Amino acid sequence: MRAFSLLYRVFYDKRLAKDYIKDGKGWGGLPLLAVAVFFALILSLKVFWVLSLVSHEDIEAVARQAPDIVVEKGQIVSPADYSFTYISKENGIFFVFDTTGTSPSFHKLPSRGIYLSKNAITSVSPREVRSIPLNKVLSFSDFELNQENMLPIFERTLSSLRVAVPPILFIIWIPVIFVFYILTAVFYMLISFAVTMVMQREDLSINHRMRLSVLSMMPAYILNALASVLSLNVRLGMIGATLMTLVFMFCFLKEEQING
Repeated sequence: MRAFSLLYRVFYDKRLAKDYIKDGKGWGGLPLLAVAVFFALILSLKVFWVLSLVSHEDIEAVARQAPDIVVEKGQIVSPADYSFTYISKENGIFFVFDTTGTSPSFHKLPSRGIYLSKNAITSVSPREVRSIPLNKVLSFSDFELNQENMLPIFERTLSSLRVAVPPILFIIWIPVIFVFYILTAVFYMLISFAVTMVMQREDLSINHRMRLSVLSMMPAYILNALASVLSLNVRLGMIGATLMTLVFMFCFLKEEQING
């Protein structure tokens, strides 16, 4: 629980300079894991929200226009080389069914929707595009869709996707994001040598420097996660995140407890 409390304490608690950076243990893996879990949860909830935007009317409109579909071993084999696009202007979402094998293109499409290819389903939101193989979300691998059974199967499949895709992506994203944060923390740890040299505080161990780097980078990445879930166009880019991290690093180093 202490690691998760750092998600908000890092913005205001100056005591962390002593309690965590100076007197803490380890290299900061648990706080990084907490941020990774937090970010993965937000992304998964956004995918669930995008899938929830699809209404019964949208599914019915797609089912009326879609051709017969044959799925074998978790992959769409018929129709081949086929492309169909449905756009719901009311909900501002789209559905693309494309078995041509070409790379997905979202040009001139709404910012949210679902792209179904031969072997994967992709959810699209203003900030993220995430794909998952069909065989990971289908409870049965071989079946045929026609005008008689398409609507109920589409509705059941969408319901299954709402239940299955977010937790699957949550589990996948945690290690991916965690590894990215580790590499980022190592990068800032190396930068800390230059910062402490300028500030004439070069007596920190590698573990101290890693904890300093982890704590300093957390605010930028937490704010980016919040901006993502709120669909705000205020996310910090690489330069902004680096500058914010360096500011927090400087502030933590200025705390007298680090040298105490």
